[in-house]
Amino acid sequence: MKQLHFFYLLLLCSSCTLFESEKEPAAGQEEQVYTDTLNSLSNQSDRLLADTNKVLKLRTYAAGWDNTCLPIPTGKVLLRNIQGDAGYMYLTANFDSVTSKTSLEKERSAGAPCIWKQKFRSGIIYSINSCKASGANYKIETPCTDKKTLIALVDVIFQQTLNMWDADSSNYKPILEGPGNYYSIQKNTKGTYDLLYTTDL
Repeated sequence: MKQLHFFYLLLLCSSCTLFESEKEPAAGQEEQVYTDTLNSLSNQSDRLLADTNKVLKLRTYAAGWDNTCLPIPTGKVLLRNIQGDAGYMYLTANFDSVTSKTSLEKERSAGAPCIWKQKFRSGIIYSINSCKASGANYKIETPCTDKKTLIALVDVIFQQTLNMWDADSSNYKPILEGPGNYYSIQKNTKGTYDLLYTTDL
């Protein structure tokens, strides 16, 4: 009989705890939002290949992310080994293109152009110059008037273990000067921010 009484008491306490956790947050308290970034990856193999550093960084930024400026990164840009430019991959996954790739070469080359740009919705313009053998220069013009979202985007999708932000979070560059990937957030004449980056091969 004591065991039955103990079972009912345990059942009653567990339901009390359940109701307690479902209560609305008290006035003045903010409800914490949790975003499971791994759910955005399309299949189980992608989840296994996810870059844990990127996912952890994204979880720290998720609650304060400004989706009106740029959407939160999901899918393939969170993987460990990305083939191609993560910036372009992010844009094509989140924005419809307004134009196709437009060559910026002064003289037409035999193959695909090494300098081109493409316009996307929301006023985003992506451009690349990969003519030099040692690497490429990229530029993403954004509608962002606050650079916080761009800082978060760089920190997540371009995660570099050997890079560090400078004092005002305008440059994300290798700790030791030399070859590497360099990122810069610059305000343009329209009052919005551009992301410029250089990769060395």
